[in-house]
Amino acid sequence: MSNKVGRGRNLNRAEMADYFGIAMTTLDDWVRRGCPAVQRGSRGKPWTFNSAQVAAWRENDIRSEAAGVQVATADELKRRKLEAETE
Repeated sequence: MSNKVGRGRNLNRAEMADYFGIAMTTLDDWVRRGCPAVQRGSRGKPWTFNSAQVAAWRENDIRSEAAGVQVATADELKRRKLEAETE
C-alpha cells in the first residue's frame, strides 16, 4: 500500500511494529507520546500509519530525549491543568 504523497508506505499496526522491529505495545506507547497515525483504529477500523511520518517522528523523539526535552502526555497535561485550577 502506498500513500498519495509517495513518501513511505501506509501500514497497519502489526506491519508498523514489524517494520521498526518493536513490539506492538511499544508502538502503543509511541502513539500515547504523539506518534502520528493516518487513521486511528476502532471497532472494525484498523490503525494505519505512514512509515515515513513515523520514522520522522521517531527521529525527532530520539533527538528530544537526547537533548533532555520531555514531552508531556495528555494525561500529564490534564493533571497540570487541574492542579493549576485548584490553586
